[in-house]
Amino acid sequence: MAANASAELADIARRLAATDRTIKLRTAAAIRGVVKSGVITQLKASARERLPHAGGLNEYVASQPIGVRTGLSGRGSFVRVSTSRSRFSPKQTNSGYVRHPDFGEWHSGSKSEPIPKAAGWWTDVLKNAGPEVTAALMVVVREVAYEAALGR
Repeated sequence: MAANASAELADIARRLAATDRTIKLRTAAAIRGVVKSGVITQLKASARERLPHAGGLNEYVASQPIGVRTGLSGRGSFVRVSTSRSRFSPKQTNSGYVRHPDFGEWHSGSKSEPIPKAAGWWTDVLKNAGPEVTAALMVVVREVAYEAALGR
């Protein structure tokens, strides 16, 4: 997220802290909705396209739930995209390594070679979607802040 957008999100979060809790919840829900509508779809498509198809790894990873968490607590405001239920962490598969008997190299002593096509399937999507999502987030946050100022 751009520095000025982060600062604006932090400023709006400070203002929301002083208002009604329902406004803060609506803001967080709107932010999650923006991220879910675009980024998660792109992440799943990237997994299907770039991860190894042998054994169905790409479909398995793409079928795992991906969550969006938000924190609107002033200076520490954040939007986090993560998965927690997959047997394969995005960190491992994003680096291009897969250690599993059905999907890749299993032996603990062996050094498996990375799969170049798979490397970056998670981070590339997040980097490319950053400016677009930031702009959409700021529109939503401004709308909710405006409604809060009007007392709706």
